[in-house]
Amino acid sequence: MSLPVSLSSSRLQAVLFDLAGTLIDFGSMAPVRAFGRAFDAFGISLSDAQIRRPMGSAKRDHIELILAEPDVRSCWSSRFGAEPGPTEIDRLYAEFLEADARLATEHCDPVPGAGDLIASLRARGIATGATTGYPREILDRIAPLIAERGIALGAMVSASDVSNGRPAPDMCLRGMGVLGIGDPAVCLVVDDTLAGIEAGRAAGMWTVGVAASGNEMGLTLAGWEALPAAERRTRLSAIQERMHGAGAHYVIASVADLEEPIAAIEAALAMGERP
Repeated sequence: MSLPVSLSSSRLQAVLFDLAGTLIDFGSMAPVRAFGRAFDAFGISLSDAQIRRPMGSAKRDHIELILAEPDVRSCWSSRFGAEPGPTEIDRLYAEFLEADARLATEHCDPVPGAGDLIASLRARGIATGATTGYPREILDRIAPLIAERGIALGAMVSASDVSNGRPAPDMCLRGMGVLGIGDPAVCLVVDDTLAGIEAGRAAGMWTVGVAASGNEMGLTLAGWEALPAAERRTRLSAIQERMHGAGAHYVIASVADLEEPIAAIEAALAMGERP
C-alpha cells in the first residue's frame, strides 16, 4: 500500500558506495593481493576464491573468517602444530596492513564512468559517500588520491569507525548521519560484495549490486574486456543470482550503469514505496 509522500521522501537523497571493486580498483585487486601476501608470510598459500569469499567484512574480521575455513585451519594446524588464536590473527593483520598500505595506493584508479557519475549526482543535489572494509589508516591514505581522480565524496566511513563491520548496518547508518540524511529509505547502497548488500538491506536502504567490476567477478579491467561474450553472460547471470539472493534490489555490471536503477528507485519513492 502506498504511503503519503512528502517532498523530502519522494526523491533519492544520498548514495553510499563501496570503494574497491565498486568505485575504484576494478576487480578489487588490492585487498586480495594484500591478504595473499599476509598469509604467504606464514607459509600458507591461499587461492583467490578462499581470499574473496568473506570480502566486504572488516579486514581483521576477514582474516578470522579465512582462518575459520576448515581447509585453511587444517593447513595452519599442520604447519604450526596448533590452531591460530588472537595473537596469530593480530600478526596476520599487521602483515596485511603493511602490504595494503602500498597496494591500496597503487590500485585506486576509478572504475570507468565513476567520475562522471559522481559529478552527475552532485549536480543533481544527491549526496555521495563511501563505506569501506578498509581501516581508517588505509582510507586516509587513499582518500586524497581518489579525490584527485574525480572521486570526491561527502562522507567516508571505514570499518574501524564503527562497532560492527558488514554485514551489520553500522557503516551505512554512520554515512547517512554524516551526510545529514534522516531517513534510510531515501538512501542507496551500491556495493560489489554480498556482505555490503546485506548491510544496506539491514540499514533499511535501497541496494544495488555491482557484478562485473568487483569481487564476485574477480577480474582486472583487462581480464573483463578479454572475456568472451558468452562467458561474460554466464558469469554475470550467476553473480546476479547471488546478489539478488543477498537482497539486492537491482544488479548492474558497473557503476557506469547506475542511472537506470536510480530512475527506478526515484519512481518507486514518488509512489510512496520504501525499500
